[in-house]
Amino acid sequence: MRPFGIVAGIPEYGRRIRQLRREEGYQIASGSSPDPETGIDLSPDEYVLVSAEPDASAARRWHIANRIRRGTGGSKQKILAFLKENVGRVVTTEELAYVAKDKRQYARRTQELRNEDGYAVATRFTGRPELAAGQYILQSIERIAEPHDRHIPETVQKAVYERDRNACKVCGWTTERWSQEDPRILELHHLKHHQHGGENVPRNLIVICSKCHDEVHSGQHVDILNRIDAALCRTYSQ
Repeated sequence: MRPFGIVAGIPEYGRRIRQLRREEGYQIASGSSPDPETGIDLSPDEYVLVSAEPDASAARRWHIANRIRRGTGGSKQKILAFLKENVGRVVTTEELAYVAKDKRQYARRTQELRNEDGYAVATRFTGRPELAAGQYILQSIERIAEPHDRHIPETVQKAVYERDRNACKVCGWTTERWSQEDPRILELHHLKHHQHGGENVPRNLIVICSKCHDEVHSGQHVDILNRIDAALCRTYSQ
C-alpha cells in the first residue's frame, strides 16, 4: 500500500507509522527494510499491515530493542541478543533492522545466525509456514548445531522445505504438533555429511525434526535414510 502521506494528509506519516508500531503494537512491514526471505520485497514507500490485530507485547519488544540498540557490539550480536530475549516469540523484520542499526544488512546477519552459527531462526519459508511475511522466531536459546561454514543458499533452503512439505522425512512430524512436552523443531540434514564433502544442494538435503536428527547422528534410521537417498537419486536424475 502506498503512499501514506496522501492518505494521512500530513507530511509526518513516517512518524505516525512508527507510533502505530511502537505504541499501538501493529505489525507493519515496509520496503525500507527489505527481506525477501520472509516475503518483504517492496519499494521503499510501500507498507504492509502484517496483522489486523495489534500485538500487546510489541511495546515490550521495542523497549528491549532500544536498550540493546544503545549497547555495545556489532549488528549480528545485537540481533542475537534481541532474539534471545524474545525466544519462542515472533519478532518482525522492522524490529531486527532497528536493533541492528542496519536496514541493508540485518537480514543477512540474521541468516548467518542460522546458516553459520547454528541457531534455530525460522521464517515461513524455513519450517514455520504459519508465520506471516516479515516475521522471524528463535526456536531455541541454545545452538542446535556447532558453528559451521555450510553457507546453504536461501533459495536451496526454501526449495527443500517446500519439497518436503515442512515435515520430518523420517517420522512425519510437523510444527503443528509442537508442545511444551515435546518441543522439537525442524532442521536440515545432509545425507552425505558436509564435512565429508556433501554438497549444499536439494539432492543432498532433507527436512528432519530435531529428535530424529539426534537419533540419526547416533546411528539410527539408517534404512530410512538409505531409502530417502535412493528416492532422491531417482528424482534428481530424471
